[in-house]
Amino acid sequence: MNITKLMTLIILSVLTISSCTQFEDIGSNLVDDEKLLISTDTILDYELQTFKRDSLFAYVRQGLESDFVPSTHILGQYNDPVFGYTRYDLTAQMQLSPVGVDFSEATFDSAFLLLSYDTTFSPYGETEAMQTLDVYELTNREMPEKVYVEDEFEIEPNTIGSLTFAPAFKNQNRGDSLSAPSHIRVPMTEEFGEKILSLDTSVTASVLNFLDEFAGIVVRPRENAFNGAYRFFAYPTSSAGQSNNSDVAAYSGIRIYYTKDGESKEAYLKMSGSLHHFTTVEHRYEGSVLESVLNDQPADPEYMYIQPTGVGVRIAFDDVSKYQNKVINDVSLTWRVAEHPLGDTSTYQPMPALFALEKESIADRTPITDILFYQSGGAYRQFFGGVLQDNNTTNGNQPVYTFNITNQFQHIVDGSADPEIFIVPTPQDVSRIARSVLHGPGAADTLLQPSIKITYSSTNH
Repeated sequence: MNITKLMTLIILSVLTISSCTQFEDIGSNLVDDEKLLISTDTILDYELQTFKRDSLFAYVRQGLESDFVPSTHILGQYNDPVFGYTRYDLTAQMQLSPVGVDFSEATFDSAFLLLSYDTTFSPYGETEAMQTLDVYELTNREMPEKVYVEDEFEIEPNTIGSLTFAPAFKNQNRGDSLSAPSHIRVPMTEEFGEKILSLDTSVTASVLNFLDEFAGIVVRPRENAFNGAYRFFAYPTSSAGQSNNSDVAAYSGIRIYYTKDGESKEAYLKMSGSLHHFTTVEHRYEGSVLESVLNDQPADPEYMYIQPTGVGVRIAFDDVSKYQNKVINDVSLTWRVAEHPLGDTSTYQPMPALFALEKESIADRTPITDILFYQSGGAYRQFFGGVLQDNNTTNGNQPVYTFNITNQFQHIVDGSADPEIFIVPTPQDVSRIARSVLHGPGAADTLLQPSIKITYSSTNH
């Protein structure tokens, strides 16, 4: 490469970086018109494939900045021909508050598990039917520092609580002119209440001793009796970006009502940030459309599938040698949401946004550089995009995702990154349930197929 060409490419590189992945014809006057070439491609040799993701974290507590302790939990279940069966459970350890309660000579009256709705979360896949939840007791308090969404923990065979209910999201009148946040009250069994009241103060005074006697709960939608998904608060939180939910305190955890010395009393078992609480997810793809796709892996799939904790789409670039010694100014992709013949986007709305990874494994889920450079400030959507948008073009009226991979593509061309990108749901998956079906490269209508646009600069030397 001669010196003139080298200096030209250096100038173009600086200009590209300063334009923050959005192409602008800035500074082209610094190079002679006869030497600068700006080109656009809409055809590239690459493959798209739906893949099954490795398990993701449901809970991590190691005393590190990367710890993940959720403050809300989805409870849900659905079964459809496209994605098969999906269920979200809540598992939680609990502690007495305050500790050291003296239950001697106490008589059990009633007990309820209270869960307050996160009303900022729209019900997903809901049908007009009553919903039934069951509560089970964990058999062992031992929990790992890292819990994955597919982990299973042993439970006692019999339920310790059940509720059939019609979801309601308005504040509920308590009958004393005050209102309560929207919540459910799951009646707990007398056997459960008697077990707690039988514990002496040597147990109730210690969180660990209490967990040895009562390891925790699993709240689970009853199969064939629950359809849809809802999100609940574990306990009051002041996390950034969340609505004020301080009034949740009185409507969370387990309330045990009992009588002692002729006086009515109440004991409180709470979830807390210092104890394990997490969502686990079960997927059963048997007999579904997705199972066939994962097994057959067609070369040019008609549809592509993305699902939290389940599947994503792998982009594999076969040959990018054409762009070596070029400056990549802009690379954008557009994917169109599909109305699958067996799907129902009115009930199962597509996910609101996509995310992109350079690596996809349990050990390494590094975002692409177009996200990574701006992730800490939360500004990556401005550069990467990936948000679901209405489609006002002539290519149908289904919504589209448009996202930018300029910087990552430059690394792929330079050989400093693997020639693949993984498109997945926005983290954290366990806090999301919406999934998307997209038109693939095998769509009969070419206008619905995924599209790519690459703008790059070079010289005519």
